[in-house]
Amino acid sequence: ETFFTKAPPSKYVGVLSEVWRPFTRVHKDGVSRDTFIGSRECTGPNLGGILNGHYTDDGVALKTDGAVLALYEDACTMPMALLLDITVSRVNVDGASLVHKAEWLGKHFAAHKLCVVTVDGKLIRYKTGNDDWDVDTWQQGESRRKITVESLLNQLEVTLNGAPVAIFGYSQMIRGDSFRSNSRVPTHMVQMLSGSMSVDRLVQSAGRSSFLGKELLQIIATKTAGGKQGHVRVLMTLVDYLTVRAYVEFMNMLSDEITNNGKTVGDLFDPAKRVGL
Repeated sequence: ETFFTKAPPSKYVGVLSEVWRPFTRVHKDGVSRDTFIGSRECTGPNLGGILNGHYTDDGVALKTDGAVLALYEDACTMPMALLLDITVSRVNVDGASLVHKAEWLGKHFAAHKLCVVTVDGKLIRYKTGNDDWDVDTWQQGESRRKITVESLLNQLEVTLNGAPVAIFGYSQMIRGDSFRSNSRVPTHMVQMLSGSMSVDRLVQSAGRSSFLGKELLQIIATKTAGGKQGHVRVLMTLVDYLTVRAYVEFMNMLSDEITNNGKTVGDLFDPAKRVGL
């Protein structure tokens, strides 16, 4: 039996970090509270929680009082913000897809020069706040065999001038790719996976907002009007939030029992030996 574990360095931001916390929003009563989304709030037809109805309905518009849009508004007031959006499972399809969500939000936050990036199994598409939404390059994209999200962001940083960036993905953001640049780390994340996704996929996708570079959060905070605190703002269901944290706490417990108490993996998962754990 072999169990590998490694303590993260002090500059690492993980899901148990004091700077990885729920998105705090001022509610109608004027009180600021931790915000969580409902289990049915982010769906494919409403483009992951941003529309006031089905995307094919007449008169459908942005859900201006919704938590998801509030998260984007918060990101767009923060220099060097990087928002990860893992809510729309429909990728390369007609209709309600993550590409359409990126278009809605890119146009809505055009005054903030929001740069949007979509990631699927083949292509990385992007539009900066200075690009024309009607040109073909948005649909063509860049082959993932030739470029990574990290290298693309590093290339774009020269022209973004601190403008906010939103990255949209689904299954490709459950993997271990890096979604940051040399000078920009995740500051916001909204996540809603389908009910068929396993806990380990939930934890893995939440980990996309983990990174090495806690000091960059503080640098970003000092550049933000109003002195916003440097931390990752996370928007998901309460159950998902608690599950992600409990999973990591469970793994820490396993590590402690094996490293400090001489237990084996077999001991820990043998029902007859789990007394007191």
